[in-house]
Amino acid sequence: MSFGLEQNKDENLSDEICDLLIIYLERMAEGFCINDIPEDSESEFHIDFIIYNYFRIFLKYNNGQIDTFILLGENDYLRIETNYKTYNKDNFNLYCQELKEKIALRISNKYLNKIFLEGLKKGGKLNWEKMEILAKILIESINKEFGNRISDVEILNIVEIPSHRQFHLKFIAYNYFVVLASSNNGSICFGISYGKNNSIWLNTVSDWLEGKERDNFIKEFRKELELRIPDKFLKANGWL
Repeated sequence: MSFGLEQNKDENLSDEICDLLIIYLERMAEGFCINDIPEDSESEFHIDFIIYNYFRIFLKYNNGQIDTFILLGENDYLRIETNYKTYNKDNFNLYCQELKEKIALRISNKYLNKIFLEGLKKGGKLNWEKMEILAKILIESINKEFGNRISDVEILNIVEIPSHRQFHLKFIAYNYFVVLASSNNGSICFGISYGKNNSIWLNTVSDWLEGKERDNFIKEFRKELELRIPDKFLKANGWL
């Protein structure tokens, strides 16, 4: 069974693959260079590029097969094993997604969050991987503000399609309320859940917040919750 494209000399396969890398790796990769091309450029070539502004990747194409390496030094390479070793234009996006995930495992979350937020400021397109990062950033801010006042935090309903990007969080606050936090196309909403399809949204902003603005937004929501809880309950639990 053949998984590759039927090649002909009219196609510039090296340019095609390079273009697909640019599309599917989005702004996470740059500095693409096609090199070491022999006379028969359809049978073997190399592409190298920088990913996450952190690693140089070396992609080797040889007669339909793709091998991927991290360049560690002038002549030192570390192979990255993927499930897509035979080139196929129709599923090359899956190869790129797997490559991003495997490279990201080698980079600290703190650094990934930083470059994600820098990209968000520039209007970068969000995908599933990045929406999960955004949810984890919000959880970190919630934990910072609420501390031991919350438990059972869950990430729910991550959606990434061209027309809609969202995630939902659910957690228990003060052992008193089920709280929902939602981000839809950049907005942030916090509210109280009273069962399926029955929620009261208390705090909402239309655009994603960063740093102290996000911390202040969550602090105001905490105050809104505490207004709805008897003082004697808060005092009994050491929260007042």
